[in-house]
Amino acid sequence: MIACPRCKTPLKETSTECLGCQLDLDKVAKELGPVPVIFGGVSDSPEVFTPADEKKLKKMILKHQRDFPQSRLHIVTRSFPQKVELPTLIFWLFNRAGLSQESEKQGQNRDIVILIEPLRKEAAIMIGYGLEPFVPQSDLDQILASAQPAFAAGNIMNGIESVVGSLRDLLKRVSRELTLSFGTKTVYVTEAEANDF
Repeated sequence: MIACPRCKTPLKETSTECLGCQLDLDKVAKELGPVPVIFGGVSDSPEVFTPADEKKLKKMILKHQRDFPQSRLHIVTRSFPQKVELPTLIFWLFNRAGLSQESEKQGQNRDIVILIEPLRKEAAIMIGYGLEPFVPQSDLDQILASAQPAFAAGNIMNGIESVVGSLRDLLKRVSRELTLSFGTKTVYVTEAEANDF
């Protein structure tokens, strides 16, 4: 279920305005200006990562691809105006920045975006609509709450490692539960096969 990032009212993928709180994505877009170009993987426009950090993040993303080949992980750092709350910002980026291909809309979208706002020292997570039925928002909120002390202290890499590790644990748990529910078998692919996705 797609939900408004501000009030959690259910939305359709084509909705531009929330009926619950009147959040209008087009108005947010006008306020924020052009949608930033964000490439998959690591996108660090404020340049908070060292080359060593970026290498480590790419390894984390590769491990995610290997463990969950149907899902793509994106780690984005970006600074925004203080007047727009982080859940709205990540919703805007996720839906407007072209991270997902046209064939990965609605239930086919299993992307995960971790957005870090370095000036606010906060982070947000958004998952694709294809993961929403299986990954409870309360679990994502708990993952962020556990990592928030690291972000608040300016330890962005520690915060990301905490979030990515907890996400991996959560997705493995969900995968096991689905495997048991449907009587299927989990198959992990090789690194070379993961790169094909």
